[in-house]
Amino acid sequence: MILDGFGIAGYRSFGEEIVFIPDLGKVNVFIGKNNSGKSNILRFCKHLSEIELNKPYKNFNDELDYNKDLTEKDIKFALQIKKDSPVTGQIYNRISKDFHKLALIAPDRQECRWLKCSPTKCKKNQVV
Repeated sequence: MILDGFGIAGYRSFGEEIVFIPDLGKVNVFIGKNNSGKSNILRFCKHLSEIELNKPYKNFNDELDYNKDLTEKDIKFALQIKKDSPVTGQIYNRISKDFHKLALIAPDRQECRWLKCSPTKCKKNQVV
């Protein structure tokens, strides 16, 4: 699995707002204090590799994987789609054609897009 970047919300130590981890390289290092979520990022990547878009994902553990501080049990993720990426460049171009007015509204977002989804609630063509 090759990713340009991703985001997480509602998973273990990650709160309601999506935390974005952009611009990944071939090798990535996560540095932080104990209990800051480094291992949770790796655990989430394992789940991310198993998620199929447009199908509800049922492999989250009800006891461990949902953030206990949130009232709604909902894990969200985002995938970074970069303009010049050999992996996601074609997807970026297809999306940009459909959303060409986005460049006028958010010119600072022309190098990448973020696709957001809730894997436990995915239905065909649903993006949150």
